[in-house]
Amino acid sequence: MKKKMKCFCVKPWMIALAIISALPAAAQKNNAAPKKWVTVSGKIQFLWPEEDCKRLGYNLNKVYIGKGEGYEYKAFDSVTVKPDGSYSIKINATVPTIYRIDLLKYCNRVDFFADANAEINDRGYDTAKVKIKNPPYVFIKSQSLNNKIINIINHIDYYGYQESIFVYNEEYYANQYKNTDSAWATYLAKQDRINKFQQMESARMRLVIDNYADQPAVVSALRRTNWMKDADNTLAILDKLSAKYPWFRDAKDMKEEVKTFLVRTKMLENGKPAPTFTYPDPNGKNVSLASYKGKYVLIDFWASWCGPCRQAIPKVKDLYEQYRSKGFEVLGVSIDNDKKAWLKAVEEEEAPWAQVLTPDIRKTQTDYMFSGIPTMYLIDGEGKIVDKFTGFTQEAEARLKEILNKL
Repeated sequence: MKKKMKCFCVKPWMIALAIISALPAAAQKNNAAPKKWVTVSGKIQFLWPEEDCKRLGYNLNKVYIGKGEGYEYKAFDSVTVKPDGSYSIKINATVPTIYRIDLLKYCNRVDFFADANAEINDRGYDTAKVKIKNPPYVFIKSQSLNNKIINIINHIDYYGYQESIFVYNEEYYANQYKNTDSAWATYLAKQDRINKFQQMESARMRLVIDNYADQPAVVSALRRTNWMKDADNTLAILDKLSAKYPWFRDAKDMKEEVKTFLVRTKMLENGKPAPTFTYPDPNGKNVSLASYKGKYVLIDFWASWCGPCRQAIPKVKDLYEQYRSKGFEVLGVSIDNDKKAWLKAVEEEEAPWAQVLTPDIRKTQTDYMFSGIPTMYLIDGEGKIVDKFTGFTQEAEARLKEILNKL
């Protein structure tokens, strides 16, 4: 049955009230502070070849301005890079905020604070024959204190990534040749260097946070730490920022994320039911978490581009072979947005367990409350959470063995 629309007559007093109500708004509009604009300009050394643009059907040689992390990045403005590699774009900075600039499609993204003009240059298109996703460090030339802080944050982030690549490559090749030289691989396996490097990077980022906790740019640093382990302190910093800069939306937005995380965390405590899902495997066959009922299953959230994730796979293989007969299983869940890259990685790693690809990365990360990978959840035979592991550290491996030895 269709709902009837309510009708009413317009009375003279209603018109008068509408006019009176509009007056303050009109006055406010006339007295509003003038818009402030900043210019972001720079030069891109190498542009995408024209044939690639034609093949993909759109112009890859553009600079985008947007907000958001990873897959949640949303661009709101863009400009085409000139043939000489130069670009310039104006941004409304009436209310300064942290933006993310995308320097050519699929090349490099960096944070910057829009409160002063900035020059941001980049290498651009990867001209190497063998292309590896390893963008260079980008320095922001600006008089803004907040951009000077973000330069430090970006530098810490960049070198943390370089360290993880170095460790992954060394351990990968050590494992490749362990049949002829096992000493190298055995030594490296005992060092737990990825975890140590992550701890050092976290300490560097924490130093930035402690020194610049009263500056808006610190939100960029908070987002790159494991703030989930210290949510109360993160909330305290965000509250102080909001009090000092009432206009700063980023602090308010992150506070809502932290509060949501705290609520969601309660739902993912040990002993609570694990969120169910059904995702396709490489052959398109659906695999459900529910199908593992009666077994202990380690859900491994990973991606083809994640060095630490792939470094962990050989260690998880050892656990799988050791405890499989006791009812232990592993389920790899990829958050790749490139299916071909995922399929290639699955083939290369030759993991003896099921591999699936999530069709909704954001939902998967929200359901299981993680941002960094590898993240692993151990689920018992009743579908309840036994424990969560952020990164496959020596401590995580020891804890898993402690639990699985009781099966």
